[in-house]
Amino acid sequence: MLTLPPLKNQKVAFLAVGNPLRGDDAFGPLVYGRLKQRASADFLPLDGGELPESQISPIKRFNPAVLIMADAALMPGEPAGALKLLNGQDIINPALSTHTLPLSVMLKFLKQDLPNLKIIFIAAKAESADFAAAPSKAIEAAAQAAALAVLAAL
Repeated sequence: MLTLPPLKNQKVAFLAVGNPLRGDDAFGPLVYGRLKQRASADFLPLDGGELPESQISPIKRFNPAVLIMADAALMPGEPAGALKLLNGQDIINPALSTHTLPLSVMLKFLKQDLPNLKIIFIAAKAESADFAAAPSKAIEAAAQAAALAVLAAL
C-alpha cells in the first residue's frame, strides 16, 4: 500500500510523465486521468506526457509547495506494477528512467524559481513499454492505487 505524507492545506501540483501509447509507460497519464477532475485552487493536475518539461511554466505560475510526479520506472527485482516513493537522488539516477531526458534536468529548472518546492516521485515498475501495447493489468492497478494515495493525502 502506498502512503504519501499529509498534504492538507498546501498547494499541490501533480505532474504525469509517460506515453499512453507505450504499454506500461502509460502509468503517469493513467494516474492523471483519475485525478484531473479534482483540480481546485489548491490542486493542479497536469499531464506532461513525453515532454514533462513543457509544464515548467504552469507549475511555476501555480507556485505549489509540493510537486507530485508519477512515472513508470525500471526497478530491477521488483514485480510489474510495484509502487515506490523515490527521493531526489533516485530521480537523478538515469538507470531508473524510461525516458532519454533525465527528469533531474527539469527539476533543476523548477528549483531555481521554487527553491522550497518539495518533490514526491511515485514510480511504478514497468513490465513493457512497447509501442502500441496496452498497459498491463498490474500498471492499471498501480495507477488506481497511486491516485487513491494522492487523494487521501490531499
